[in-house]
Amino acid sequence: SLYRLGTDRLDVLFFHSPTHPEKINDDIWTAITDLKRSGKVRFVGLSTGFIENTADMTRTWAAAGRIDVAQIAYSLTYRAWAPLIADLGRQGVGIVARESLANGFLAGTFTSETVFPPGSLNARYARAEIVARVAVAEAYKTALVAPGPAVGTLACAALRWVLDHPAISTVLAGSRHLTELLDCTRAADLPPFTPEQHLLTTQLHLQDYCPA
Repeated sequence: SLYRLGTDRLDVLFFHSPTHPEKINDDIWTAITDLKRSGKVRFVGLSTGFIENTADMTRTWAAAGRIDVAQIAYSLTYRAWAPLIADLGRQGVGIVARESLANGFLAGTFTSETVFPPGSLNARYARAEIVARVAVAEAYKTALVAPGPAVGTLACAALRWVLDHPAISTVLAGSRHLTELLDCTRAADLPPFTPEQHLLTTQLHLQDYCPA
C-alpha cells in the first residue's frame, strides 16, 4: 500500500466497520502496534458500523488507547451518535464525520419527484420517505441558507453545521464535479452558525433518518 501510494507512512489506518470486537484478536493489535512503532502508521482509527453493535466497542477501544481516531456517521438528519462523539472528544480521540450530506439528500439537488436508478443506494426508499427526507432538507435550507448569501448552498451549510461540533475536526464529502468539491470546501472557511441557528436546527430535528 505504501508503495502504491508513493509514501513512507499512512497518517491514519482505519478498521472499516467491524461489528464484533472478539474478531479483532491480540495478534492484530500486536501487528498494529508494531506498525506504529516502525513509523509506517501514525494513527489507528475505527470506522463505526451499526450503533447498537459498535458504540460500546468504540468506547472500550478508546479507553484502552487502542484507537486514536473514529469515523462516525453524523449529519443534520442523523444525530444518533452525538453522545459517543462527545465522549470520544473528551478523551482526545479525533472524529472524522461521514455521510454528512445524508446520501445526497442534504446536497439540495433531490426533489420529491426524484427517481433513483435501480440498484442505487437511495432506490430502496419508498416514495413517502423520499418526500419526507426532501421536506426536511428544504426546512434546513430555509433555516441556514435563506437568511443570507454567505452560505450559498444547502450542502455547504450541512457541512458547516457538522464542523461546528467542537469534537469534530474533519468531515468527508463526496463530489462528482469540481464545482461541487469547491462548494464543499467553502464550508471550512465559513464562520460558525450562531447559537440561535443551532437552536433552530435542534427544533427542526424531529427524528433521525438513518444513513446507508
